[in-house]
Amino acid sequence: MCGTDMVTIRVGPEAVPFYVHKRLLTYWSPYFRNAFDGSWMEADRGISLSDVEPWLFEVVNGWLYTQSIVLEPPAQESFDASDITTAEAGLESGETTSKEQIP
Repeated sequence: MCGTDMVTIRVGPEAVPFYVHKRLLTYWSPYFRNAFDGSWMEADRGISLSDVEPWLFEVVNGWLYTQSIVLEPPAQESFDASDITTAEAGLESGETTSKEQIP
């Protein structure tokens, strides 16, 4: 079902490139079917989706190949125990270390 034609989908404001089998995109998505099989001039060079987050397109891309959705938990930054103690103390006192306050 995949075929051999690959297309480039550039995603997000940073234009992260994804290389995807054209046949999969056009089989499962009317949007991409119209783009690649229609008269979209830019489809010859690939398609840009600047308003889509790369992580989200990565989920869609994975689904195209597996028909299942796998959501990876975000990577957690390392921290030491004092960070938890400081956060708990701030919560108990009603203080926040956030730069933005909720009105």
